[in-house]
Amino acid sequence: MDFDTLNDHWRQHAQAELPAALEANTVMAIITAKTGDIRRSVRQRLRHEATYYFPMLAVTVTLFLGGITPIRLAFAGGLLILLGGIAATLWLAQRRIAETPLDRSVRDALMDLRSKIDAAARAYVGAYVVTFVCSAAVLASLVWWRQGMGLALVATVAAGFLASLWSYRSGHAYVERMFRGDRANLSDCLGQLNGQER
Repeated sequence: MDFDTLNDHWRQHAQAELPAALEANTVMAIITAKTGDIRRSVRQRLRHEATYYFPMLAVTVTLFLGGITPIRLAFAGGLLILLGGIAATLWLAQRRIAETPLDRSVRDALMDLRSKIDAAARAYVGAYVVTFVCSAAVLASLVWWRQGMGLALVATVAAGFLASLWSYRSGHAYVERMFRGDRANLSDCLGQLNGQER
């Protein structure tokens, strides 16, 4: 039975018990190769996600079509910082995952990779929520500056709070779907590794 046949068996029957006849070294090679595939998949997904924000950054240029004013400069600068921060967070996350060494204990590599995927998910949600919180704070400040204390300010603050809460819940659900397949594959690898070590 050649390596390609074994690899096909892995992909089609990840949950099934491996035949006892398979040699331990071959099984470990398959798990190691699968770990590398997961790492590449996560990196590609994070890089692709970061590209969503570059067109948004380009939109800030349109703010100056009607002329350059201090308020427009501040608004454009804020957008650049917030959206650029999300893109940078995603890029740094994929770099950390790229630096996960695989030339060591397979279990350690799998656990480290899972830990870095979880950290990337938390960082993405955090950056996403910060964008909403900062936007809400800026909007509330503008309302207070133009209208002072009053019902409009209370309504703006309440809306900003609800939007920030929604951003956390929706962001958490989004990254859960985003990494679901990779986390499932890691769990499969760990399950196969546990079965091999028995």
